[in-house]
Amino acid sequence: MPFLIALGIAFALGFGLSYQIDHVEIASMEAANQSQNNEARIMLSVAQSRATEAQNAALIANANLDKAHESAIQTINALHGSLATARLRDPGWKGCRNTVPQSHSTGQSQDEAGDGQLSTVFNEFLVNESYRADQVATYADECSKFITQLNFGLR
Repeated sequence: MPFLIALGIAFALGFGLSYQIDHVEIASMEAANQSQNNEARIMLSVAQSRATEAQNAALIANANLDKAHESAIQTINALHGSLATARLRDPGWKGCRNTVPQSHSTGQSQDEAGDGQLSTVFNEFLVNESYRADQVATYADECSKFITQLNFGLR
């Protein structure tokens, strides 16, 4: 019977020692987990603040682009309004200012030839196409600026 008591005491001591070792290991693991959780919280808050700053900067840049777009459109509209009353001239038109012998008539006289202005329909067509081209150029320029700002924001 003393053998069984000694065996029971040895078992109890082994179990108690194992419990203490496990308890220390578990406590160190919990401390390590707690430390990692704290570091993760700090990194998360830093990442969130950087994301918020980037979003605010993007909103400001977008507002500036909108203002630039409105300004460019107003300028284009003002210039288009001033062109509406103007008559365009044909740059390739050569007037009837050359000397021609009086006896041989070869076409229109100087009075019939006019001053080289384009017709009203063609004039309006060119003005409208220049207006559209200005709008497309402004849009393309603003798209380029937006993409450039996106690329710089990703760095």
